[in-house]
Amino acid sequence: MQSVSPTFHQRSKAESSLKLRAMYQKPVTQVSTAVLLTLFAIIFFAVFAIRPTLSTITELIKKIDDQKIIVEKLNKKSSALATAQSEYALVESKLPLVAAAIPPTHAMDLLLKQIEGTAAFLKLPINSLQVDTVTLPPDPTASRIVNGVVELPLSISFEADYQSLRQMTQMLSALSRFLSVESVTMTVAEGQDGAEVLRMSIAVFAYYLPPEGVISPS
Repeated sequence: MQSVSPTFHQRSKAESSLKLRAMYQKPVTQVSTAVLLTLFAIIFFAVFAIRPTLSTITELIKKIDDQKIIVEKLNKKSSALATAQSEYALVESKLPLVAAAIPPTHAMDLLLKQIEGTAAFLKLPINSLQVDTVTLPPDPTASRIVNGVVELPLSISFEADYQSLRQMTQMLSALSRFLSVESVTMTVAEGQDGAEVLRMSIAVFAYYLPPEGVISPS
């Protein structure tokens, strides 16, 4: 077997080195190296420069979506407010009637004057007119309270003919202050001249709606 001399190995290395040097000196090789460097630069800037920009764009898109949801909710609220305003306009003229029917205070003095005025108009004498004073301030919690509305019981007694008593009942129901008739009792009694008269006792409820926090149900 023939041995390879060191001179041959040195010659082979030298030839290979010359070939590689010649290849790198060719334009194609130089261009390829430039392309690789350019691609590396693009990738570098894409990772370290474009990435924050893409993150910012993503955040802006999310904010735009959130703003769209907020605008949609505001549009719904605006539509609901417009509907409420139109409905309020329809009933606005009736609000004074509601306030008169169920006032914010017991306003018992005014109610008694209305009852007495109605009886005077019919020339109907009032035998008795009683109000449960326990239900009036300063102890409103002793009253019967339903959904924040306070009930005020009254008892009225008249003596007259049937037609006059019927008119009185009808006119009480037509008062601006809302009254709920609990019971009507009629009895025959002896008048001052000895003749029989019809006596009617009416138990009614008046109502008032105090502001929130003024009273609390017992």
